[in-house]
Amino acid sequence: MRTTTQLTVPISVFCLAAAFVLLGGATSTVSHFSHRFESRALPFQPPHVRVSEAYGKLPLHFEANQGQTDSGVKFLSRGRGYTLFLTGRGEAVMLLGKPAPMYDRLESAALLRAAAKPSPKPATPAAVVRMNLIGASTSPRVEGVEESPGKANYFIGNDPKMWRTNVPMYAKVKVHGLYPGVDLVYYGNQRKLEYDFIVAPGADPGSITMAVEGAERPSLDGQGDLVLAIEDKEVRFQKPVVYQEVDGVRQEISGSYKLKSAHQVGFQVGAYDGSRPLIIDPTLSYSTYLGGSGLDQSLGIAVDSSGHAYVTGFTTSTNFPTTPGAFQTTAPGGVVDAFVAKLNAAGSALLYCTYLGGSGVDQGLGVAVDSGGHAYVTGFTNSMNFPTTLVAFRTTSGGGAHAFVTKLNPTGSGLVYSTYLHLDQLSDDPRCLPDDFQRRLRRLRDEVEPHRLRAGLLYLPRRQWH
Repeated sequence: MRTTTQLTVPISVFCLAAAFVLLGGATSTVSHFSHRFESRALPFQPPHVRVSEAYGKLPLHFEANQGQTDSGVKFLSRGRGYTLFLTGRGEAVMLLGKPAPMYDRLESAALLRAAAKPSPKPATPAAVVRMNLIGASTSPRVEGVEESPGKANYFIGNDPKMWRTNVPMYAKVKVHGLYPGVDLVYYGNQRKLEYDFIVAPGADPGSITMAVEGAERPSLDGQGDLVLAIEDKEVRFQKPVVYQEVDGVRQEISGSYKLKSAHQVGFQVGAYDGSRPLIIDPTLSYSTYLGGSGLDQSLGIAVDSSGHAYVTGFTTSTNFPTTPGAFQTTAPGGVVDAFVAKLNAAGSALLYCTYLGGSGVDQGLGVAVDSGGHAYVTGFTNSMNFPTTLVAFRTTSGGGAHAFVTKLNPTGSGLVYSTYLHLDQLSDDPRCLPDDFQRRLRRLRDEVEPHRLRAGLLYLPRRQWH
């Protein structure tokens, strides 16, 4: 039975829905098909503005390293334009991106084709900044604090042994015993990275010394901010807020950065009560548009009956800032990778997020969601190792460009079904997806040459949609 459901969509999700118009038009309500797909086309809003705003509201989270990055990393996090790696010694390494321009559909298709071709120009390396802690303990205890409900998932290639699922994420990372009587806590505040040095009664804040590598000589501006110049980028650590809590009331203490040597920085702290803990709280300020150092684009969005938003698209960034948990936070290795994300109804938290692709070009073009919370993602790929399931319509590529259909479970932690399809197997059959969605892909078809995605989504017999 085909029905139509009207949804009440919060403003934050409404902002995200702008990306959906990249599939062409956004004026009619999408009907359900056999699994009661609950998607709604929403009015146009400028996608590069609205999507960035919605993602910008997501809190900063820290992802436990469970094999998705170098073994020396304990936790990693994605800010706007940078990736933060925290080592087992509590030290921070930042991989900085640069602002990525936003493109319309025609430009995106052209750039995607260009990205699939070998380039004689080497990729521009991202800038790396490392904060070493001089004189600190070599074996502090580093732990995640305040675990979030969201999980990070990595589906890299077509070997399930290489996938990482249900990777926990935390609101904070605490480093115990960094210096005698001094702990360090990393956390996010309005998408900005903050880190608090917690000085116990009787401990010496003067022992804290940070050595900065990868930047020109640090300097202090007129506001008391610590400024690091890295090539054409600027990383700014705002003047620290220093305070103590007395009977539940915050009492500010005078404090500032202190340049100890050419590349070493500490803190100057005014008079305070040595019988109480002291908090030294700097804030990092560095941001770009949504995206990493390459091209990042959202191309499809769906909204379920609870207001959750499901987004898919593609990225060429190896440092894609996939906010809380990221879309695998490590690119699968191709020049273009698809991603899938689910956000809560308020647009304030990422419920799951994952890359989806192999070692070639992968692009998510459309997404739909059924009443059980399964996300159905479609697009095209030329990866020989795109992740497919054992029981699928077509599990191997055979070379060349193909379409794909992937069904994720409700938590985004596994693939229920994933298959290749030859482009000549695409169909106008109305059983595939709602008519409105077919019209969107029909319009997109002529813009994604030479692949020429033909009208309709990807045809699969009804028995394959389960």
